[in-house]
Amino acid sequence: MRVSIISDTHSHKEDILSFLKTKPELVIHCGDWADPSMLAIFEGVPVFGVLGNCDRPFHLYNPPASLRLDASLARREIGGRGFAIYHGDDRNLLLSLIDSQEFDVVCTGHTHQVSMTKSGRTLVINPGSLAGIRAEGKKSYAVLDTDSLEAEIRYL
Repeated sequence: MRVSIISDTHSHKEDILSFLKTKPELVIHCGDWADPSMLAIFEGVPVFGVLGNCDRPFHLYNPPASLRLDASLARREIGGRGFAIYHGDDRNLLLSLIDSQEFDVVCTGHTHQVSMTKSGRTLVINPGSLAGIRAEGKKSYAVLDTDSLEAEIRYL
């Protein structure tokens, strides 16, 4: 399965729409949607997401049926792999998720900086900011193959 990983969209509707033109099979959103109305754009697209530090209280979000939204941390099995999805604003929690070696993949955001590292058995992916904020305007996302655990960064 090919999973597209995004983060830090910050209400940039046009960037989200451009991303959706890539026809993702499944999307992981690592938080900082910034506006609850952005969830409706993903209608019909399978999404696992969490909220970030710039998001309003959880109860204000009304996701479409295709979107499973967790307040801050999600643990999911996708394509036979264990995933942790966390925005990343608490560095200690992020490090504990990685150090636990419980997950095949930890998806995070918050820094707006692209990074992919391997820590033991755990692949850690920060796709950067889909909105290009604090990233020299580079609007980025990651694509992961769950069979091979190979990932790449792509740009809009």
